[in-house]
Amino acid sequence: MPKPPLERLEALFHEAADLEPGQRSAFLDARCAGDPELRAAVEDLLKQEALAGHADSFLVLEQA
Repeated sequence: MPKPPLERLEALFHEAADLEPGQRSAFLDARCAGDPELRAAVEDLLKQEALAGHADSFLVLEQA
């Protein structure tokens, strides 16, 4: 099973994290349609972010 591209995963995570929790399912339905692996990866990151408690610094790619 191929992993989703990191840049797309990061972008969707940040977009979803900016939404109210009740809006996330519909957002992910639309943005991850046909890609259950991508949706699962975003949902996993959202769960991890909730445990960490801070989306701003949870997933940050360093620019070279």
